[in-house]
Amino acid sequence: MTTDSAFVTVATFGDLQSAQLVAARLEAQGIPVFVPDEHMAGQAWHLSPAMRGVRVQVPSHRLEDARTVLGAQPEDRDPDDGPTEGDRLADRAWKTAIVGFLLWPFLHPYGFWLALSTLRRDDLTPRARRRARRGLVLCALSLVALAYVAIRLL
Repeated sequence: MTTDSAFVTVATFGDLQSAQLVAARLEAQGIPVFVPDEHMAGQAWHLSPAMRGVRVQVPSHRLEDARTVLGAQPEDRDPDDGPTEGDRLADRAWKTAIVGFLLWPFLHPYGFWLALSTLRRDDLTPRARRRARRGLVLCALSLVALAYVAIRLL
């Protein structure tokens, strides 16, 4: 590893094995590689999503060479770059719906609004869209149950 240049991320992967395969491919082409998340992902693999994946880095002056080796253009967005803002919102909507059962009924109006606003976004992956829909349905059912309980108590 050289110290005369800052390292920049050329790709991010969901698991350590994929990152190591790409790192080996780049090293085989003579490009220095650094995987800063390697030890964490190896020891605590279950935390990789929380770390937003495992990064593969190269010296900034070799970035274009690395992209050429990997077949990516500078403007391409790698699907393994991590979740989009819409994906993060969908996850939050789903988690809010689940946690809402513990704090019933206080989080469900927020979860319903969050899921509904998330579904209007264009940058959702299919997985995130399904997750937001599930959160919306779960919150809607909880709000209906809350209305039923309120009517029965009156």
